[in-house]
Amino acid sequence: MWIYDCQTLRFLDVNDAAVALYKYSQREFLSMKISDIRAASKVSNLLQTVAAARPVLNHSTGWKHQTRDGRIIDVEITSSRISYQDRSARLVSVVDVTERTHSEARLVDSEAALAASQRIAHLGSFNHDIVSNERTWSDELYRIYGVPPQPSISKDGLSQFDHPEDAETVRETVEKARIARQPYSIDHRVVRADGVIRYVQEQGDWLYDAERNVRCNIGTVLDISDRKTAEEALTHLAYHDALTGLPNRARLAQQLTELLSRRVRRSVLHAVLFIDLDRFKLINDTLGHRFGDDILQAVAARFQHILRDKDIVARPGGDEFIVVFPDVRDKLEVGKLVNRILEVFKNPFAVAGHEHFVSASIGVSLFPDDGADVDTLLQRADAAMYAAKAEGGNSFHFYTANMQRSAARHFRLESALHRALEKNEFRMHYQPLMSVRSGNIVATEALLRWDDEALGAMNPSDFIPFAEETGLIIPIGEWVFKQTCAQAKAWNAAGYPLRMFINVSARQLSAGSLVKLLRAALADSDLEPRLIQLELTENSFINATPETLARLHELKSMGIGLAIDDFGMEYSSLNYLRRLPIDTLKIDRSFISDVVRDRFNQSIVRAIVGMAHDLGLQVIAEGVETPEQYAFLADLNCDLWQGFYSSEAQSPELITDLLRNQHKDVVSLESFKKRLSV
Repeated sequence: MWIYDCQTLRFLDVNDAAVALYKYSQREFLSMKISDIRAASKVSNLLQTVAAARPVLNHSTGWKHQTRDGRIIDVEITSSRISYQDRSARLVSVVDVTERTHSEARLVDSEAALAASQRIAHLGSFNHDIVSNERTWSDELYRIYGVPPQPSISKDGLSQFDHPEDAETVRETVEKARIARQPYSIDHRVVRADGVIRYVQEQGDWLYDAERNVRCNIGTVLDISDRKTAEEALTHLAYHDALTGLPNRARLAQQLTELLSRRVRRSVLHAVLFIDLDRFKLINDTLGHRFGDDILQAVAARFQHILRDKDIVARPGGDEFIVVFPDVRDKLEVGKLVNRILEVFKNPFAVAGHEHFVSASIGVSLFPDDGADVDTLLQRADAAMYAAKAEGGNSFHFYTANMQRSAARHFRLESALHRALEKNEFRMHYQPLMSVRSGNIVATEALLRWDDEALGAMNPSDFIPFAEETGLIIPIGEWVFKQTCAQAKAWNAAGYPLRMFINVSARQLSAGSLVKLLRAALADSDLEPRLIQLELTENSFINATPETLARLHELKSMGIGLAIDDFGMEYSSLNYLRRLPIDTLKIDRSFISDVVRDRFNQSIVRAIVGMAHDLGLQVIAEGVETPEQYAFLADLNCDLWQGFYSSEAQSPELITDLLRNQHKDVVSLESFKKRLSV
């Protein structure tokens, strides 16, 4: 406490408490003015306050004084006008509130930090006094609900924003927690003031009075909309195909299980379709997987466009789709619906500026006739799909009991094929190619044979498509290259420089390893490349990529010959003969079988031979079985022929015997004419 002169502002007297607080001695105080204990920036405010001070009691806060040691303190001042030593003076009482001010500042900072933290975390808080029904919300809670802070809150409180579909559940959860005197937590939707729907996690607890009556409901509201969106995205990814957006196998199993669990009339069926795109691996191998992905997306879009709302469509993987038609009456209705699926493939798919035709094979199983559970229905639809594919594709089949046996054999065949190379079950046979003029064996066609210890002797038409489909044709093809090159070298060393014709599939041709594997086989056997002739089917050239064409030209530059097998049966085009480095055409056996009697086939064969010779190509006729067929070809000056009239495919040992003895039994044009004249 001190007294100062109102005119000079000099201290007139100070008590011991002032001396202790400000660290000045009494003598020092009496030589100072009250402005000396103020910061320089606050002096003008002091003069204004003194001038405006009321004669009676005056109280003011927010003053900052400076002690003798330079410390700034916060003070509250109470003063009144008095007369002291015949002077107009003021008696001033000072309270040091520095600690209180700092505490209040820390509290303000803490509240600001809490508000910022709530804002960052999207976490609001609330307090509901149940006795007075007064409510307080944090600023972030107002932001979550999209309303400005308000002096009073509606008596409906948080519930006014609850989503109509969630409101009752929220109310029941809170009420049960109150009765049980337990905290609660619930995730639910709210509708903001602007109509936007958000997800929140509301957590609450209870405060009690001295008699343990519920006094307050306190809690937090966390905006979890972003988390919910992320969870929904992850759930979608877990149950949907990333490429097409269709349900995947896991989601399909859920949907089918739900469908089969419904109680339906005994007369109502559910149809499960297993759809596999025909020759899709050829598209991937020749045009690339990105192109294949575009096709799959286009197929999925067409399915979604034609299917009904209650139908299910899914992509379990690869080039397979599953469609489910619920609640159908009979097979007739199913057939009509399946034909709608097949109609999807009648128009070409426009991808990367080009139009491409794709077809599909479809297998159909029916619930409950063909199975009562998801796995059985899918398995049997798969078996029916393979039956449709075996007939050339672009069709559908209903499941029948014998298909299960076929599907089981299909599985055993695929498993055995994986082990065949390791168990050395493959062997090579060779069919002679005869010169029409000399009657000598001048080449052989290498033909793969497989004897499985469980399945027995396998027909190539049964296992080669499997090998292509699974990709095993690549390692099998490598084995064939090594075997045939070694055999050709052995015959060449024995004085029989035969050309070796080797069949190559479209899958092998599109593989980047083809040239490398052939180079390795030629190097290992030390065989001249000119003795190798690769046979390619015409469908190998469909949509041939620049890489495929470059591969063919590289093979040609190595000295390897190239032949088109089964010429005339697929997509014969003179454009192929112009673009590709072909040496030989092999006329398909279907034209030779009736060539003696069928004038149309005679014209076709005559045209092929003439055209090939004009283009400088060699011509080989396949499937020659009678002397009359041979004579017809001889008259046309066909170059080579093969067929049972000469010999079926034989082991290399028997071919060697034929080579040794062929001078005794030459089937030449001259000897044949002599035989006809006898």
